[in-house]
Amino acid sequence: MKNQHGSLLLTACLLTGLPVFAQKTTASPPTDTAVQSSPVKSPPNAPAVDDSMQSSPIPEPHPSGVWIAPHTAIPIALDEAIDSGKLKNGQTIPARLAAAVTAHGKTFPAGTPVQLTVVATVPAGRMYQVGEISLQVLSVSGTPASTDTLTFRGKPGPRLTPDAVPALGTDASLASGTQLTFHVLPPPQPATAPPPNMPHPPGSVTNPPKDKE
Repeated sequence: MKNQHGSLLLTACLLTGLPVFAQKTTASPPTDTAVQSSPVKSPPNAPAVDDSMQSSPIPEPHPSGVWIAPHTAIPIALDEAIDSGKLKNGQTIPARLAAAVTAHGKTFPAGTPVQLTVVATVPAGRMYQVGEISLQVLSVSGTPASTDTLTFRGKPGPRLTPDAVPALGTDASLASGTQLTFHVLPPPQPATAPPPNMPHPPGSVTNPPKDKE
């Protein structure tokens, strides 16, 4: 009966010219399945990192418990002659303590092996008219002792006239047995003020010790 009644109503509307209204349907809201099934997850929180620990300038204590205090004098004697025309950067120079050095936990007697390294070397005529050597102590009998750097230069060549460029000079050289004194550097600290006045700032030239008569 319902279908027949609906057909009669549709026929009557068509004959009389009345508009036909479509039946409303209830639809479920659209669903974005891509959003629901997305495998992407929010990344986990990164662990906290203490930058102050990573950049701390304080070195770790020596495993043996022996360490040399900053500013300690390290007197050394060369075991062989050196020459800027023959050395290489990073080369180790045989040397020994010229006098006893007192450290925390131990006293190093005279004659103790010292690791002396060539920080930089330039033969005469390469960059300058004279040769140049820069030396630094790294350790005493295996105990770290990073020191200041001492730089030595050769003798300049003669000038033909007072205003002329000097001729090629000599290489920097130190004889076997030459005694030098280095000083242990303190650990680096953040700069909070202008640098202090230093008797031998980096890059300065140290006069070679005079031979004993």
